[in-house]
Amino acid sequence: MRAGAGGIILRGSNGCAAGRNTAINNILVDGAHAGFDYLGDCGGGGNSLFSNNLLFGNAGGDFAWGDGASSACDVIANTLHEDPASTFANFAGGDYHLKATSLAVGHGTTACTPGQTDCTPAADFDGVTRPPGAPVDIGAYAHP
Repeated sequence: MRAGAGGIILRGSNGCAAGRNTAINNILVDGAHAGFDYLGDCGGGGNSLFSNNLLFGNAGGDFAWGDGASSACDVIANTLHEDPASTFANFAGGDYHLKATSLAVGHGTTACTPGQTDCTPAADFDGVTRPPGAPVDIGAYAHP
């Protein structure tokens, strides 16, 4: 997400609560609103997973829990807050590959919420395979 845009909105149809969502390896930086706008449900919808996301400088914060929703049943893991200039190869130029010195390198998790499996994509946005079982990188691109 680039500056001035909204983040990721997760809500069910007709304003109903959403559940069993998986939001992994997203880059949400300098947005005009919250990184994630979420109307969650601890009832029949099930747990949602927010993992290995890079969030920084969003005007509405990292998460906005809508309409009295709660994160009580959801898993929020490995959310990284690091200045984009320290994280990405060329943030201003739109190159979101990780710098070797970024805190995102090797600090991701493969953990899932109960009842979910395969919560880490097998490949990054370039198609580079993420090593199974190894510490994964946080974000959309794996560092070489």
